[in-house]
Amino acid sequence: MSRTRLIPLMALVCVAALTGCARSVALNTDPGETYAISVTNTLAHAMIVSFDDGSGSRLLGTVGARQTERFVIAGSASQTVSIVAHDEAETHTVRRTVVLQPGGTVEVRLD
Repeated sequence: MSRTRLIPLMALVCVAALTGCARSVALNTDPGETYAISVTNTLAHAMIVSFDDGSGSRLLGTVGARQTERFVIAGSASQTVSIVAHDEAETHTVRRTVVLQPGGTVEVRLD
């Protein structure tokens, strides 16, 4: 087989192998119960939101100024979690303790 035909074939094999690996990781991962929270940021600046279930802080994402975002929490060690939000400069921090509800969405307000 010529070298010019071998390179695309090897690239195809690599992509197939990587896709197979990614798929098997996703199938073998069991995040447990999932919960939803809706975070409303009434402040005039974006806030970076994370949660802590007692086993460490995990990033959820950013909520823009005067915006609402929905986040899904998977694999939490506890149904009672702390929601912590701070601005980019870390000059303003908001903490809320919430009880996650299976099958429901908990509303969290940052003000």
